[in-house]
Amino acid sequence: MSDPSLLNVPYRFKPGTLYSQIPDSGLGDFTVTRSASNVATRVNAQGFIETVADNIPRLDYPLGGIANGCPALLVEPSAQNICLQSAAFATSPWGTVSTAITANTSATTDPFNGNTADKLVANSGLTNHWLERNSVQTGNHTFSVFAKAAEYGFIRLIDVNASRYNASFTLSGSGSSSGTGSSIQNYGNGWYRCVVTYDGGGASVYNSLIGIPTAATTISYNGDGTSGVYIFGAQLETGSVATSYIPTTTAAVTRGADVINKTGVSSLIGQTEGTLYAEVETRVTAGTAAKRILTISNGNDADNRISIGKQADDAFIGSILSGGVAQAAITSTTNQSGSFKIAFAFKANDAVLYINGTQIGTDTSLGIPSGLNRVDFGQSAANAAQFNDRILPVALY
Repeated sequence: MSDPSLLNVPYRFKPGTLYSQIPDSGLGDFTVTRSASNVATRVNAQGFIETVADNIPRLDYPLGGIANGCPALLVEPSAQNICLQSAAFATSPWGTVSTAITANTSATTDPFNGNTADKLVANSGLTNHWLERNSVQTGNHTFSVFAKAAEYGFIRLIDVNASRYNASFTLSGSGSSSGTGSSIQNYGNGWYRCVVTYDGGGASVYNSLIGIPTAATTISYNGDGTSGVYIFGAQLETGSVATSYIPTTTAAVTRGADVINKTGVSSLIGQTEGTLYAEVETRVTAGTAAKRILTISNGNDADNRISIGKQADDAFIGSILSGGVAQAAITSTTNQSGSFKIAFAFKANDAVLYINGTQIGTDTSLGIPSGLNRVDFGQSAANAAQFNDRILPVALY
């Protein structure tokens, strides 16, 4: 295999730019655009969440920070947090049932390494206890919140109105969840992001948080007026993926999509043969729309492109379109999560997909699109289908 003609390693430091190692003329460098009013976030080297300015690449460290590995580029679609007062649970539109909120507790640092986390405390007595907000929700939604054990080591997310979802989370060790559509991520420092996806059905949904003393599923128990759990950073968004946290106060907030592409680079693209290569770390395996990792095209993504990405069932795919006709579509097994090295080699009547050194499949009857002059990184040439996960080095040979 020849030396790479385009290799992006997002570890240099100039605002808004991803540098290519080869060539070093600047022709292969990428500019990142993202209009977000400076609300996009990442995990920093210390393992805390922090905001990233508009149009700056988000070099996102593994959960827990640098102790768990190197950063990767986070490429996400646009998303909106419609959960108001996302970190102020003692404020409207949040309401309580036999529950008290200790705001901005100094008993623990929050996931931003500040003191703005709240404590959810069950009032004394044997009764129902919860914190809630409600709204009419149509279609798939994802509700998430950061939680940390205090006297209680469990939390539940439940729609107390119609039980569209009912999930329990264990806030210790690696963390665990139970309930359809639920998942949990260990952010370190005792914090876990608890997530549930559901269909709102076009009706009023009560997004409720319940700290519970045991893993039991009941919402009625004997509180003592002091015991509870710490909570922070609630997010409600359309779709079936919990994207990076978007803080809100009195209004919904939208984070713009990460858009990363380069045109006019036909000299860097093999017009008759080549290999697309990427290393990725995937956390999202939630039946979402198709998403791209690396794409070369003539600008008409729907008709003429070569790409590697993931399908809606989370299978990796190497695909080729020419003149609007599918030429190749080699796929892996579904629900792929973890760390992967992906290579998709192509030339006329010969394509092959490898993942982590294992040949996945071949195609020996295909044509190659002409006029390839554009590279898209973590998205399609339509500035859509963002990967919605973490990308390490990519190369075009």
